[in-house]
Amino acid sequence: MKMDQCPDVLTIQAVLDGEEKSEKVNQHIQNCSSCRQVYRDLSGLVSVAERLGSEAVLPDQFYKTLNTRVAAKPFPAGLVAAVMFLFTFLSAYIIDPGYIQWWLSAGMTGQISYVLDILIDVLFLFQALGSFWLIFTVTALVVFEVLILNKLKVAEG
Repeated sequence: MKMDQCPDVLTIQAVLDGEEKSEKVNQHIQNCSSCRQVYRDLSGLVSVAERLGSEAVLPDQFYKTLNTRVAAKPFPAGLVAAVMFLFTFLSAYIIDPGYIQWWLSAGMTGQISYVLDILIDVLFLFQALGSFWLIFTVTALVVFEVLILNKLKVAEG
């Protein structure tokens, strides 16, 4: 079997460490001069590192202390979003107070229009089911519209 491309340095390191035991990779390293050179270089680095030998020992609580220091702290994303919204709202109000009132009324009207369109589609669906469901749906739409208009009256002042 022939490999199409050379393995990366981490794969060659894994072969050196005994973690990668693929015959395909081993044959490639033996046959490819550049991969063989990388293997020799890494092997030399490992032997130098082994000869350095240090008697330094980490304290017993080192990893526990390290984990507590780098533990993820919760990010207050909700608070940041609320502050950004408040800042945007206040900026718009300072620039043009009438714009906020227009946005609230037009925005609400657009959303209510979308909901009413969906309810009318549901009305056509129930019309096919029979007259009881038609009357029930129309009554529900009227009640819903009256409630929405009362809310808009309160919002517009």
